[in-house]
Amino acid sequence: MEETEEYVHKPYRINEGDIITIIRQDVEKDGNKWTFYKVATKNKVDDTQTYYKALSFPKDTDIPDGARIRINSMVEYARHKDKFNDTYYLFIEDYELIDKQTSKEAIEEYKESVDTIY
Repeated sequence: MEETEEYVHKPYRINEGDIITIIRQDVEKDGNKWTFYKVATKNKVDDTQTYYKALSFPKDTDIPDGARIRINSMVEYARHKDKFNDTYYLFIEDYELIDKQTSKEAIEEYKESVDTIY
């Protein structure tokens, strides 16, 4: 008897339980500091173009750039961008930090470990 994998329909690109990599951008203007978070996504039809979904976290959240998190609880919100367009973002209410190390650091660490083997 053949084993078949059960197909799970994911209606959204990002769902609770998913592990995502955080892109963090820190901005300073006129003495004010802001931190913005987003995650990269791709369309199913055109996977050559990268799109970004804005993320929001509870106040005083500090997640480093390149960190990987598992989303435990989230809500999608929207705000008006202008008179004709809205922008949507995910408010991550609860998450687990999986890996703090940025991908560049992980690559360098891997290269060093391979160099010591050979």
